[in-house]
Amino acid sequence: MITTIIFDIGGVLIPERGITIKAIIARQIGVSPQTLDDALTPYKRALTKGEITLKEAYERMQSVLGKAYAPEEIVARHVEAYHHLCTARDSRIIDIIERLKRKYKVVALTNTEQEIAAFNRQRRGEDGKTLYEYFDQAFLSTEMRMKKPDAEIYQAVLREMKCGAENALFIDDKQSYLDGARSVGIQSILYENPEQLQKEMKRLSISF
Repeated sequence: MITTIIFDIGGVLIPERGITIKAIIARQIGVSPQTLDDALTPYKRALTKGEITLKEAYERMQSVLGKAYAPEEIVARHVEAYHHLCTARDSRIIDIIERLKRKYKVVALTNTEQEIAAFNRQRRGEDGKTLYEYFDQAFLSTEMRMKKPDAEIYQAVLREMKCGAENALFIDDKQSYLDGARSVGIQSILYENPEQLQKEMKRLSISF
């Protein structure tokens, strides 16, 4: 029996626009998006696990990119772009979450970066809630020092929620993250849209 439902955030509750943000930053620095991504790749894991900040990553990338810029200004532009592109909340998903919370523990599990996590901890929507306040608990990769799709992050969530893998359901829009959850025995749904999600949950006998 499912008792705990674990939601991804980016690409489910809010838009996922990472590629567009990289294009904006690349244009500001004066390099191609691919060049920026290549320079960023060695730091992605450390960024997501909270071992370094975006500011530190952009500082280190200057020599690789051969560009001089103020890292704090690039971070400010990054957060600004995230604000404009990635903070619209899907009211249909909020409604699903609120209905599920009547019968289940509903938590978030998200990969993020320190500056973006801090932004989302502070920014309130029109309803007065921060992004993470829709959930009973929010698990952030930067705070856990772990990341999806590593098995340890799903196991840590299960331990914290005192939930067996067979009693959990994970929802994400990325197949590799679902594979990570399934590797520890958690049932998963590949998210496409709210209507599809509700159909899949009903198929698993999740009631609203």
